[in-house]
Amino acid sequence: MVSFDHLKTREVAGKSLWLAVPQVTDSARLKLRPAADVNVGYRNGLLKMAASRLRRTAARGNMASFDVEQSREDDRVLYPEYVIEDWEGIEDAEGNLVPFSRENAAEFFAKLPDWIFDRIRVYAMVPENFLDRLPDVKGLVGNSSRGSSGS
Repeated sequence: MVSFDHLKTREVAGKSLWLAVPQVTDSARLKLRPAADVNVGYRNGLLKMAASRLRRTAARGNMASFDVEQSREDDRVLYPEYVIEDWEGIEDAEGNLVPFSRENAAEFFAKLPDWIFDRIRVYAMVPENFLDRLPDVKGLVGNSSRGSSGS
């Protein structure tokens, strides 16, 4: 019987990574969890917000189109709670390092310009970014004693 147990290593649930954000400061880094279904807290937060929006739409009797702005604002609320784990190099207006906390992260994401926040969001939404990197197979070809012609 063939085993595909090695595919378990491609799971990203529970993983996190550091993302450099030089657009904020030269040394700014955010430790992120995936902003995807594998992050149960984030997924449940999105569902709760969507259900609330649906109830408001039904009460008004009209359907508003889903909006990129609303999605961004939802993520500004959800990221401090479910996506960011830590940070380094984040400074206040006076240039003092700010310790990570959920409250500080909420203020940070609320003030972050849309284009920088969107860069972070796009990165966190791609599960492949949270995979452990595989070795470059092309660089390994010809390096084994069985496949080498030099022995």
